[in-house]
Amino acid sequence: ALTAEQAEYVDMMLACGSQITNNVDFVLENARLSHNQVLLQQMPFSLRTVCQEALAMVQHVANRKGVGLGLECPPQLPLVVGDPSRLKQALLNLLSNSIKFTSKGSVTLRVVLRLCPE
Repeated sequence: ALTAEQAEYVDMMLACGSQITNNVDFVLENARLSHNQVLLQQMPFSLRTVCQEALAMVQHVANRKGVGLGLECPPQLPLVVGDPSRLKQALLNLLSNSIKFTSKGSVTLRVVLRLCPE
């Protein structure tokens, strides 16, 4: 049986392995993009969940650097429509760079809800 800490590491490894697969898919999609053959998913998803997953995937890097991580997200955030995998990849890139270039303090992912006039 695994300890709680070991189980957490296994979960993180599985999530990172999944993200590596997504990264390879992203590279392939970029090749398709250069040939105008990209298809973006259009599906409803929880923006909060995607943000939380991205933060969880970089938490260990932030911990090693002594950089805090935070999420500011409206409590009643509606589902959004788009490509959650692409968004997560973009967030991972932004968060990784933010952690990399933050020597002390914290990095906060802030979600702001703005309604567009119809």
